[in-house]
Amino acid sequence: MLRRIRMSCQGARWVFGLLALALSLTASCASGRNQNSAAATTPPASHVAPTGGDPATYAAAISEIQSYLTMEVQHGPYAAAAAYLAADEQAPVGADTTWPVPDADPQVPVLVAGSVYSYVPWSSTSADQFTLCVVLDLHFRGNPAANSFEGHNTQFFTFSRPTPQTRWRMYVASGP
Repeated sequence: MLRRIRMSCQGARWVFGLLALALSLTASCASGRNQNSAAATTPPASHVAPTGGDPATYAAAISEIQSYLTMEVQHGPYAAAAAYLAADEQAPVGADTTWPVPDADPQVPVLVAGSVYSYVPWSSTSADQFTLCVVLDLHFRGNPAANSFEGHNTQFFTFSRPTPQTRWRMYVASGP
C-alpha cells in the first residue's frame, strides 16, 4: 500500500530552512580545513576584525605564540609559562615545577610538537593590548584518548604590555 505524504507550505519552508542551514555549516567547516599556515583568516560572520590593527604587530604576536609552544616542547609547561604568560597563569610561587616530572606516568599527555595553524584578529585596543583567535596544531605523547587538545583547536590569546619597550604577556583562554 502506497501512502502519500502531504506537507503544508509552512512545513516545506521549515524543512528547506534546515537543509540550507546544514549545507552552510558543512561548507564553512570544509573551507576551514584548507587555511594557510599562520595566515590571517576570515573571521566568523558574527565578528568583524578590528580596524586599525597592525599586521606587523599581529605577525610579531604569532611569533611569540610559536616561541611559547617551542619552549613548552623543549623545557616544559612551567618554563614556557614563566617566560610568556601573565603572572596569574603561571605556577604559584613555591610550587614544584620540576620538568619532566620524575615519576610521571608515560600515558600522561606531554606536548611534543605545536604550531600556529591560523589566526584572526579578535579585538584590538592598541599594539599593547589586543586579542587573537588562534587555531593551534598540537601533538602530544601519551594517551590521546585522555587529551582533548590533540590536533587543531582554537584558543584566544590576549596580549598586553605596559609599554612598547616591554615584552607582551599572554593570557590564554578557550573563549573570548
